[in-house]
Amino acid sequence: MSNHLTPTEVCVRIFGGIEKLGPICGLGPKTGYGWLQATKYRSAGDLAGPCQRALLKEARSRGFDLRPEHLIYGATDLEVDRIINARPFRADHLGAVRGGDLPDVAAQ
Repeated sequence: MSNHLTPTEVCVRIFGGIEKLGPICGLGPKTGYGWLQATKYRSAGDLAGPCQRALLKEARSRGFDLRPEHLIYGATDLEVDRIINARPFRADHLGAVRGGDLPDVAAQ
């Protein structure tokens, strides 16, 4: 059985943490925590339109096949796994993922 994730939870999985979402949208790193809570204007986990566009653009620039419907309706954890695993390997992102601690192979 697959778990259904909210749009915010989908993005947390794709981008590697809640505090990475706000800066992608031009906001502070703690902004994403607020999206986990419902307000009178939106359900818990929903994203505002401008943030949806920014997150979609960033996901595509990183090679993730994130779709607009994932940012509106969410997705199952299996769908998110597929998105993450289908991403082509890109060496330019490996340094960011590992904190830039890659050894200098050319120097060895």
